[in-house]
Amino acid sequence: DVAAMRAMRRLLDYLPSSAEKDSFVHKPVTDPGDRLIPALDQLVPDDPNTPYDMKDVIRNVVDHGDLFEIMPASAQNICIGFARMEGRTVGIVGNNPMSLAGCLDISAATKAARFVRFCNIFNIPILTFVDVPGFLPGVTQEHELFRIIDQACTI
Repeated sequence: DVAAMRAMRRLLDYLPSSAEKDSFVHKPVTDPGDRLIPALDQLVPDDPNTPYDMKDVIRNVVDHGDLFEIMPASAQNICIGFARMEGRTVGIVGNNPMSLAGCLDISAATKAARFVRFCNIFNIPILTFVDVPGFLPGVTQEHELFRIIDQACTI
């Protein structure tokens, strides 16, 4: 219960009190925006077949390395969450080559689309990290897509 309350408090810290642009919270910045990040030279491997964790890249870029990931156990081939850039909240969307080589499937696309819509409601800018080799093909993916479309049409 305590962990859930802490997570909720942390989530609400990233969200504005309303969709009005003047309701955004700007946190004081002690992490310089023009800092050099030499670790990025080693995080993304030269070999495109070598997996790496996109979350490490994101944490190196955002303020204080603080990424509040949303739904980390679901569709692990895509990472969504909130962070700050120069003290302002941003939504993060990035595919993760550590899972399914970063390929997108229906679950990842649905997870990302819902998050993007949520950020849009609150006028939260989105920062994307993309290293997508492709989409998972197949009849199973197509059937799942049609099932999702059918559900959306009945709402």
